[in-house]
Amino acid sequence: MIAAKSQSARLGVWLFIAADSMFFLGLIGAYIVLRSGQPENFATGALSRPLAMTEGAFLLIGSAAIAIAAKCSCRHRLIAALAVAFLVAIGFMAVSAGQIARPSGPPLNGGGPMDAFHACYFTLWTAHALNVLAAMIAILILLFQAIRGKILPAQTQLVAIYWHFLVLLWILLFPILFLSGT
Repeated sequence: MIAAKSQSARLGVWLFIAADSMFFLGLIGAYIVLRSGQPENFATGALSRPLAMTEGAFLLIGSAAIAIAAKCSCRHRLIAALAVAFLVAIGFMAVSAGQIARPSGPPLNGGGPMDAFHACYFTLWTAHALNVLAAMIAILILLFQAIRGKILPAQTQLVAIYWHFLVLLWILLFPILFLSGT
């Protein structure tokens, strides 16, 4: 019974990842089509590559931490690994928000219309940030369960799979947004 639930949960996570992948492929496709049709609107240096690399570093550290958590049977190591994963996720979100809030970043303060590049960037950023927020909530739930003494290895592995997907997604978004003509 437990094995069947675990298999169903794993299938559910993979189906969600497949659906999320299709959603992001649609957004990325729209970005590429708009960029190819209006290259002059996408030739902007408003985004900070160093901040984006910092975001990627946070995600990779979180990936290592969640991978350790997925293999932990010791409660204290599990708590530490989940705490690190959660803290670096907070770091990722803070740096991401800093990228948006930069004076040369997307014009979100009502100072005029948003150009096509910034509209696409903000849409992709928001979609990715919402996914990271969902992963953070899942990590926080696992962390509270571990603090209470309950180790959930199957659920931790599922959250790890989802986190690794988010890292791969960022690895795909990074060259598209930060290296291709910006």
